[in-house]
Amino acid sequence: MSDKKEIFCKLFDIRKWIPEFSIDYIKRAALCFRESLIVCLKNESMNDMKPIGSYSILVESIGPKAQEFLIHVQSSMSIDGHFGGSKVISSVTSKFHCLEEKRTEFIYENGLYEKTIFIGIEDNCYHVKLTHTCPCDKSSEIKDLSFYTNSRLISEGANILLMRYLALINYEGILSFQSISIDGDSTESNYICTPIECMELDNRVLNVYTIERKLCREDGTVHTMRTYLTAKGRILRHNWLDVPYILKINPLADLNIPSKTIRIETPLKDSWNKDIEMFSKYLDIKFSKIAEETEYLADHPEIKQLIADYIQILLVVKPENVIDFTIQHFKAFAKNPMTWETSILKEDYDNNVTSQLTEKKLDTLCNICGFYVDYTALKKICSEEITCFTQENHEENSKVISSIDSKNSNDCMSDTEEKLDISTLINQSNFSSQLKKTCDQYEDIIKICDKYKSYTKCSECSKVSKICTKCSIIDQILHKLKD
Repeated sequence: MSDKKEIFCKLFDIRKWIPEFSIDYIKRAALCFRESLIVCLKNESMNDMKPIGSYSILVESIGPKAQEFLIHVQSSMSIDGHFGGSKVISSVTSKFHCLEEKRTEFIYENGLYEKTIFIGIEDNCYHVKLTHTCPCDKSSEIKDLSFYTNSRLISEGANILLMRYLALINYEGILSFQSISIDGDSTESNYICTPIECMELDNRVLNVYTIERKLCREDGTVHTMRTYLTAKGRILRHNWLDVPYILKINPLADLNIPSKTIRIETPLKDSWNKDIEMFSKYLDIKFSKIAEETEYLADHPEIKQLIADYIQILLVVKPENVIDFTIQHFKAFAKNPMTWETSILKEDYDNNVTSQLTEKKLDTLCNICGFYVDYTALKKICSEEITCFTQENHEENSKVISSIDSKNSNDCMSDTEEKLDISTLINQSNFSSQLKKTCDQYEDIIKICDKYKSYTKCSECSKVSKICTKCSIIDQILHKLKD
């Protein structure tokens, strides 16, 4: 720990330019967020730029006491049919000193061309390793940069963190550092900071913080970059003045959200595929799932036949409740189709399943109420109910049935006196209303049947093949009403 302190004492002190510099818990949380940008060509209209790539930045807090930062920057684009991009992975202290950084730039043009620079701290110097890769050759170079001559060195990852901090505190002034290009050349890096002012960007009037960064090489070449940020440190636009493309904030981003993580609104049906990053992820998942399903069906041809049989049966039967029909259909193919009716904790589980299947065959399903009736006890219950019905409640039931018969006879006499040209629809409606009135009269009979077992009744079904004893009595009454 003491060695690190001695090393960092030899590096620049940010308080030289910002005397009130500090990063507390609140500022650290404000610096850590992800942002997504798009790469556009400059030769397009500023209001209608076509994206050619994506650019993402992520800053995280790391370390045992969360006093260090991990910066991850990744970009990809396609220009003139050639795919290229860059990647930066950097660890930085809370005073913007680089601990380690690996930066890569690549392009595919008749093969891979790649440049990589690695920067790390060793003893009293920066250890730099350069790697150049082309289709026919790969070379590397190692050199050390002393702290004495490069004490103001700031890496590209630290540059991202610094710009966010300057926007948060609304700093005004000029900062001067050193940086290293991808080729390993040392350059002078100057930051010209303009405080927040109101300006129009992408047809929106916003409060914008501006940083103009100038990289001056030893040969006199100057590269200028102008970055527009919000007061929270989010990049609205990043313009390389000497290259043909520009960075813009994702148009789906909502700048008014106060949370530290940016929210991406749900894309509309006709515009989601214009987001290159989202469309690329969609295609990756789509083709991956298609490949998985195709491989599985190729290895298991019986699945295809099983689905074909199910669809054929579904088209023939045409059930009203497709979900229940599907459950019952595929339940037969389950490994343990009866587990929901038995307890797996019993030792004689297999015997219980067999016995239940055997007993189920002796049951009769009532087509009206939908309950199973024990076939072995059906005769006994029927005889007891008939006896109860004919002896104990003979007088009461006779009154009910006779009233039904008299009502039917009176209705029949009245029907014969009506005109013959009454439509069938009116007759059907009269019968339905008559049946509804009669239901209250044979409610007493239903109560007598409930002495043995309670069932729900089907109020409109009169076509019965297998019914329980209670429903059988009701069915007889319905037949009387029809006659």
